[in-house]
Amino acid sequence: MNIPFSCLKSGTSCHPITSFKTTFFRIQRNQRHFTDLSCLRILFFGSDLFSIINLKALNNSQLAKSGRIQIDVGVRSNKRAGRNYAEIREVPLANAARIKGLSVRIAETEDDFEDLSASKYDLAIAVSYGKLIPASFINSLTVGAINVHPSFLPRHAGAAPIQWTIYSRDQYTGVTIQTLHPTHFDRGSILRYSEPLHIAADDTVAVLNSKLAYIAGSLLVSTVEDIARTGELESLVIPSGENNVASRAPKVDNSHRKIDWQTHTAEQIVQMYRAFGGPLWAIGEVKLKKKNRPASRRVLLDNINFYSSSNSGVPGLVESLPDGMLVISTIEGKISVLSAKIESKPNFNLAALSSPILKSS
Repeated sequence: MNIPFSCLKSGTSCHPITSFKTTFFRIQRNQRHFTDLSCLRILFFGSDLFSIINLKALNNSQLAKSGRIQIDVGVRSNKRAGRNYAEIREVPLANAARIKGLSVRIAETEDDFEDLSASKYDLAIAVSYGKLIPASFINSLTVGAINVHPSFLPRHAGAAPIQWTIYSRDQYTGVTIQTLHPTHFDRGSILRYSEPLHIAADDTVAVLNSKLAYIAGSLLVSTVEDIARTGELESLVIPSGENNVASRAPKVDNSHRKIDWQTHTAEQIVQMYRAFGGPLWAIGEVKLKKKNRPASRRVLLDNINFYSSSNSGVPGLVESLPDGMLVISTIEGKISVLSAKIESKPNFNLAALSSPILKSS
């Protein structure tokens, strides 16, 4: 289905309608297709809660219960984390798969994928896996490989579609199922779009992630049902939504949480906090006991809300209210901040700043 542009336009401004042509589909000229309709062997790649919800939907489906599909799970290798990287953590999907009695396989290195290729799976499914799956492995599959993406592609293609959906103030979003491109993320052929989901004004990333995960799980099951029936992917391809505005959704890092007091309004700062999480940060001039001049330090701001539309005050000016809440002026409106600290210091104290005006750099 083609998603109407009116459903996807930004809450701030409309963009020119941009058509998007997919650049890859593995045409089965050699007539490779799934011939044993009794059981489709699937390797499910994933990592997080979104992946877990999709895996559970597929594993609880009638396809799995009737033995028409067999699922193994592919995860990335354990990573060191925590203080001094002393803790070794595995992705949450691995434990969830073991609880369901599913086989878990490591899929990280070239050798890992060579071993997986030798297992002759029919279909690969990637859901929040976070790594390109090699073309050599995709070509080893009897049917092919698909991906579940939580946006209406080509809008918000990339690693953080839900965050950028919220930041862009989209009114609607949904789920896309596409084929896997061997060299680029989100360049596959479109197989399915979900129905549009209205985004509530108070939806956080976590809430929207959960809503889309359950929609994705249902869409994935119906897609795999069709794959099990047809034994191939090519006949399932549909036109990409020509009215879906192409945009990128790069991985969110700390640079996206930086406040620019000269350009960001109060509403935009609140939207940043809602989309990218906290703390947001700015620069303050901090008094140092051992030096005569102040030093620039990051000021970390958390629990941010819209305070007023008043334009009084210099952008970045910090006021402390009797209840301890901070109010900061922007170029348009004011924000309230319930939690703040100077980086590397345990508590925030307005008196620690040589100037009550925060800067962008």
